[in-house]
Amino acid sequence: MNKTATSHDNQGQPFNRTLFLIIIMIGMFCSNFNQTILAVAQPTLMHTFGVTAATAQWLSTGYSLIVGIMTPVTAWLADNFSSKWLFEFSMGFFLIGTTSCYLANSFNALLVGRLIQAIGGALLAGIGTTMLYSIYPAKQRGTVSALMGIVFGLAPAIGPTFSGWVLDNWDWHNIFGALIPLILLAFILGFFGLRDVVMENKSRLDWPSVILSTLGFGSLLYGFAMIGNLGWTNWQVSTGIIVGSVLVVLFIRRQLHITNPVLKLDIFKSHNYSISVSITSISQIAFAGFEFVLPLYLQTVHGFSAMESGMCLILGALVNAAMSPITGYALNHFNGKRMIRVGLVIMLLGTLPFIFVTPTTPLIEIILLYAVRSFGFSAVQMPVTTMGINGLTKDLISHGSSGNNMMRFTASAIGTAILISVQQDVANQKMLTQASKTSALLSGYHVAFAIVFILLVLGLIMGQMLKEKEVLNK
Repeated sequence: MNKTATSHDNQGQPFNRTLFLIIIMIGMFCSNFNQTILAVAQPTLMHTFGVTAATAQWLSTGYSLIVGIMTPVTAWLADNFSSKWLFEFSMGFFLIGTTSCYLANSFNALLVGRLIQAIGGALLAGIGTTMLYSIYPAKQRGTVSALMGIVFGLAPAIGPTFSGWVLDNWDWHNIFGALIPLILLAFILGFFGLRDVVMENKSRLDWPSVILSTLGFGSLLYGFAMIGNLGWTNWQVSTGIIVGSVLVVLFIRRQLHITNPVLKLDIFKSHNYSISVSITSISQIAFAGFEFVLPLYLQTVHGFSAMESGMCLILGALVNAAMSPITGYALNHFNGKRMIRVGLVIMLLGTLPFIFVTPTTPLIEIILLYAVRSFGFSAVQMPVTTMGINGLTKDLISHGSSGNNMMRFTASAIGTAILISVQQDVANQKMLTQASKTSALLSGYHVAFAIVFILLVLGLIMGQMLKEKEVLNK
């Protein structure tokens, strides 16, 4: 067996690293693909089930909400249970949830299926990343960065295109039906190709922390998600945000004062890790939130079909996928901090023109600008994550991975909800004074794109704070 393709598990037994990687990557691809698979399907589902845009948004926001709630617990699970069987358990949940979505005949049934998917997705996000980082030394983690970059960049980006094609040619149920064979393949291969590679550090589960985390993140995300339906001044929104914030603070305080925390906040003692998580959150909003708003603009302002709006994103997906191996190589050999700064500047340049789009903006311009943003994102997301993880000792990798995913998914859910609600609020206000519905909608999109631009400026400022030589985890 080729030594470069061989690694050893926790018992010192050799295994095929290539097969191991393929299985993990399939699982993570399905999970990330699933995040944006309904982006262009929103108008179709709104019409099918007779729900508003804010209600339909729960199919995406609810997914991220569950992932955000569960992610803190994944670090404890990784410390206390077999990484191989955690992966299989997560794929099982994902399979059940996807099958439920495929068979759903009502909005509530579809939403329940999505939430079951999210349980598997939360576990996959934490344990999958931890398993990949555990089989590579710090100096080779640019390879992991490249592999995950392909998944994190390509899968969410081609999701809208794929679902658009399905909607134009088949029934929406087939969006989920097409995923079932791929999930089943990873589930079956996992029995034979996976090994335990994450070091266990058994501890007692602190249930008060779990309750605080669940209620805190759940209330916080619920409050933000309801803004689109109820408005910023509604008591349910304000109560959810305030109560959630208080409980999250109590959760953090408890983790700092108990001996067996669910999430070890020592990870934030690393300067690079703290900064990297902040940049990751910002870039996730700027990419995932933007990716949710752009198809709506294309469909409501330009009058494109679901497939046409999805096709506008495919070049960006291909650029992201093509750049990921290059980014991974560059991270192993060059200055990661500089790569991140350049990537953020490129995202800024690709975002600025969207603030001024019109109903007559050429389609080719939109496609190229989105590709430019994707190019910049590929130079930011995985390098900044790798720099953060490399600032941790090996025993904190699972907690660092969970913390990163918790912030990433929480930011995605809150950011998308805010962008959609702001767009709707601005459009509704403009409709009171303007005769043209298109003009009012366009004003809302302009403001949403401007918010993304401002966030990227903040991310660029934070990028200056990274320390290139803080690599503690050898």
